[in-house]
Amino acid sequence: MRGEILLKCRETLLALCNGKYNWQIADITPSASIHPSGVFLNSPDSPPGVQLSNPVVGKIDYKVAGVEWEFRAAPKDGWPTLSGDFWIQFCLLLVGGIVSLVSRMINVAVSHAQKKVKIQLKGLRTSTMSSDLP
Repeated sequence: MRGEILLKCRETLLALCNGKYNWQIADITPSASIHPSGVFLNSPDSPPGVQLSNPVVGKIDYKVAGVEWEFRAAPKDGWPTLSGDFWIQFCLLLVGGIVSLVSRMINVAVSHAQKKVKIQLKGLRTSTMSSDLP
């Protein structure tokens, strides 16, 4: 029964990973019947003695059944150093920063112009009021 479940689990993982990932399922406390590394289920390119480079690790704990496993997975070609759309994201960030800076400069310029106009209007009012006096 356990063998059938593990076989079905292996088939499912092989189908899901589609050959893009190396993966292993290991028992944290391995018994004598399992490889010393604890790996009892693995992808074709990652046999029990092979350490995956910088894998993502997920704990599988089912205390009632005495199960303490780890699922480890890593891309076959290693982790990418830059995402595929890094340059698009970088350009959008740069354009966003420039737009923000330009809008702030326009805001400051408009505020300064408004203050100038306010001062001129105030001067104009005081000059017209003083000329109206007898």
